Amino acid sequence: CDTPITDSIIVEYYPALATPNPSNLYKCNTGEALHEFNLGYNTAVLLAGMPDNTRISYHRTQENAQNRENPLADQFSSAGNETIYARIENAIGCFTIKSFELLLITPPVAGNPPDITSCAVSYNSPNAPFRFSQQNNVILNGQPEDIFNISYHSSEQNARGGIDPLPLTGHLGQDDQVIYVRLENKTDINCFDITSFKIFVKNLPPVDILSNVTRCDEYI
Repeated sequence: CDTPITDSIIVEYYPALATPNPSNLYKCNTGEALHEFNLGYNTAVLLAGMPDNTRISYHRTQENAQNRENPLADQFSSAGNETIYARIENAIGCFTIKSFELLLITPPVAGNPPDITSCAVSYNSPNAPFRFSQQNNVILNGQPEDIFNISYHSSEQNARGGIDPLPLTGHLGQDDQVIYVRLENKTDINCFDITSFKIFVKNLPPVDILSNVTRCDEYI
């Protein structure tokens, strides 16, 4: 019994969870006491590149997140200026905690973009290619592009509904057409402003049709 007995074990560590950082959530300040924030907006952000069985929960305190207690619903009422803690946990129980802010901002005001003229695709064609992205800076008018989305639409109804956006480049537009622009809060799709501009098609100049010319390449 006095002879010591020895054994050995192997201790292995799982790598730390590496997840993207969540985005701060912005709501337009309408003067109400409470605002509905969609915490679930960050679920897709945090799950990017993670295994399918990764679990996300949201909490009001870091302690609750550490202990996986009192999880919040995706739709969460807050007065704003509040920190939310996200718990990201894999199938074997390893987890990490990341935080983001619930913030209130002034509703967007879209700038007034100038009209655009582009050359027709061919002589007497009613269509021309347009690059709408050149209007972005004027429409943002100093407002941060990481908070707001810009989309372009063929009708005011589509712009107000945020549906059927036009391509930013290569759109074949017609002469004297109105393009409607939606400037939208990325994390509060009900907060937006609408502006518009016109596009014009400039015809190509006529070119004379010349006859073929034949010349001898060798003389005898």
